[in-house]
Amino acid sequence: MDFKLSEEEAKRRKEFFHVCKELEKEKPEDYVGIEAAFETKYQPYVNHCCQEFAKRGWLRLGWPPEYGGVGTHMDRVFFAEALGYHDLPGVDVFGIGM
Repeated sequence: MDFKLSEEEAKRRKEFFHVCKELEKEKPEDYVGIEAAFETKYQPYVNHCCQEFAKRGWLRLGWPPEYGGVGTHMDRVFFAEALGYHDLPGVDVFGIGM
């Protein structure tokens, strides 16, 4: 079985990592871990990240197209990988994430 990414998948994965790397540069110095996303003092940064992801359509990755979805489930994997690597706030697990 070949587990190599296609050229298109590798390109999309690279885009997720690039955007997250840029957002990480703006991250408050004392922002650490997923719990920080729920602290009031970081809310402006969390909102900024969510707005950047929304502009790219990344809040609806893997959804069915008839419901406005874009991308694939692998895109969701790449996005989650980039968020974790750069320790960024992601999608609200109680809203869009469900």
